[in-house]
Amino acid sequence: MRQKLDRNLVVDASVSLKWYIDDEECVNSARKLLKDYGDGKIIIRVPDFFFVEIGNVLNVAVMRKRLKEKDAIEFLENVLKLGITTVSCSELLTSAWKIARANECSIYDSVYVAEAYLLGCDLYTGDKRLYNALRAKIPLIKWIGDYEWENGNK
Repeated sequence: MRQKLDRNLVVDASVSLKWYIDDEECVNSARKLLKDYGDGKIIIRVPDFFFVEIGNVLNVAVMRKRLKEKDAIEFLENVLKLGITTVSCSELLTSAWKIARANECSIYDSVYVAEAYLLGCDLYTGDKRLYNALRAKIPLIKWIGDYEWENGNK
């Protein structure tokens, strides 16, 4: 594990949905995190498939009539404009495999965990199932509803 980098945070795609979709749980905390990123208080880090995952979730939301297509496209374009730093999944896959096997969870979720371990920082999720399944075993996983960042201190 690397030294903790206090300003870095890994977020999963479930957090990003809360930035723009009002009927999601914990939107205020997620939007506070995004504002802190915009204000330079934190650095958001994600695996490179984060944007593909968001695209897939938005596509499903449009197919299920939860979002209009124009709103989904606008959401996707806004996320792409944020300039979020990515880490290649190829750097994370071996660790993610081990995490997935040890914790009986998906490789997709484990890639986010592997990145947080690599960077020595917290992973914020809005996926309650994932959070509840792993929080006792992996303390760097944080619930987005608990996010608060004031004056550079948690």
